[in-house]
Amino acid sequence: MKKYSIKVMEVLSRIVDVEAVDENDAIERVRQMYRNCQIVLDDSDYKETEISVYTTFLSPCVHEKNSREDRHLDIPKHLSP
Repeated sequence: MKKYSIKVMEVLSRIVDVEAVDENDAIERVRQMYRNCQIVLDDSDYKETEISVYTTFLSPCVHEKNSREDRHLDIPKHLSP
């Protein structure tokens, strides 16, 4: 038998209404609320699950000075070269 790496990804999301000066301010306010645990996603925010074969691929666009880990991208198998 072969060994496979399988990625399981769950998506949680929630719409948060916030008063702000503009869109950037609104994003920053929600980001701070999330960081301060004022927004905590839970099972009621569940949207979907994706299960796929996990592969890594070395991007040719990244300079050699970056570490090996920084150069790997998570690409679903059906999209990898």
